Amino acid sequence: MSKKSDNTLLYVGGAAVLVAAGAAYYIMNSSTDEKPQKKKKNKKGKKNKEKKKKQTESAAAAAVPPSPPPPQTTTTTTNTTTKSTTSPTKSAKPQTTVSSPSNDNADDVKSGITRDENGLQISGPVTQEVMLKFFEESDKLLGQQSIKDDLATAFKNGENILDLLKTKQEAVWASLNVEAQFGFKNIQLGMADAANMSEDFKMALIKAASMEDGILTYALLGSQEKFDQEQIRLQKISQRANLELQQDLQTVMQQGAEAVQNYAKNTMEAFKKCTDGFEKLDEIGRLRKRTQLTDAEYLAIVKGQGLQQLMAQQAQQMQQMGMR
Repeated sequence: MSKKSDNTLLYVGGAAVLVAAGAAYYIMNSSTDEKPQKKKKNKKGKKNKEKKKKQTESAAAAAVPPSPPPPQTTTTTTNTTTKSTTSPTKSAKPQTTVSSPSNDNADDVKSGITRDENGLQISGPVTQEVMLKFFEESDKLLGQQSIKDDLATAFKNGENILDLLKTKQEAVWASLNVEAQFGFKNIQLGMADAANMSEDFKMALIKAASMEDGILTYALLGSQEKFDQEQIRLQKISQRANLELQQDLQTVMQQGAEAVQNYAKNTMEAFKKCTDGFEKLDEIGRLRKRTQLTDAEYLAIVKGQGLQQLMAQQAQQMQQMGMR
């Protein structure tokens, strides 16, 4: 997982990313470490550092912001996936063993793929098609009511539902003839290369994050009724926050750059105050904390994330213009 950044990129959409964990959370943090492409040397080279330093401060005032993305707080919103989808961890081997071609398979040899004694791929390229299939099958699994109820019961009994969920997803990898930790590692590599990430891969990550966030929240709250109530609450707050942010920015932009900078400063200070300590929590801790947020705190978080998204988009546009 990449280092923490105050300019977490929110291009994947969704509300209250920082209060959750998982695929979308990791991709947004990873994307902030992305190295910009090298620029050709020219006489203005000495001014590049100063220009880059000022990009974030001036981004919000550079243009009228686009409408914020619609909230992702439906029955499986926000971007929490377990680390099982994105971060390899030690655990028991998947229970499902699927026969697959041996290393003598001509296609494997040609592709540089090797497999373990169970026929599961442990090296070589994992295609995007396979990773998208993993997301698809994992989403189907997490959408089953029986799985939701199993996790809720396990959580009530004090079991580690993150490990339980990861074990179920490892079985999905096995069904695709890929060793689980090797599969998770390749998803991480795909997220690390955010600049070249396909739209299909990005959307699959968002959906996976949403599905895992939903099932873990369900397990935490313990009933469909409480889950639905919480989702409705977060959705309403997200819609309000996105609308207010757009209106606020349109107002301050008419007042000048100084007004925009002051608004951005106050918004981000409120955001940081409401999310303080989240980075020290695990997935369940973040979800539990999220359910304890007041409406005003959640509103501040969504506004802060929306502003970060707009600033990142503007900074990227300015960077691209400077490279032409």
